[in-house]
Amino acid sequence: MHDPTEGGLVTGLHELARAAGVGLTIDAMPSHTAGMPAPVPALHPPSPGTLASGSLLICVAPHDVERVRAALQAAGVLCTQIGHIMSRDFGCKMRSNGVLRDLPIHERDEVTKIL
Repeated sequence: MHDPTEGGLVTGLHELARAAGVGLTIDAMPSHTAGMPAPVPALHPPSPGTLASGSLLICVAPHDVERVRAALQAAGVLCTQIGHIMSRDFGCKMRSNGVLRDLPIHERDEVTKIL
């Protein structure tokens, strides 16, 4: 588990992969929970490099995904599978409009662009 904050989900995903010695492929990048305001209203659409306080990245074995998702949802916690663990050599990639690209790296939080 990893709590992405400054640098958003993409930075948290890079940190998680580096710490675990793995690569990853992200198939869906969630923006924010339905009914909740964007973390930074001036960024439209919200950037995956924006402060992600309150989020938690959880990696589980494929055979445990549904059990973990069901337990979190039963506790009132929204949970979305966004990708898969890959070999370290694969690197960190994100599928965007059907094309697999390198997961972006943000040297600083995207919020600083508007401050």
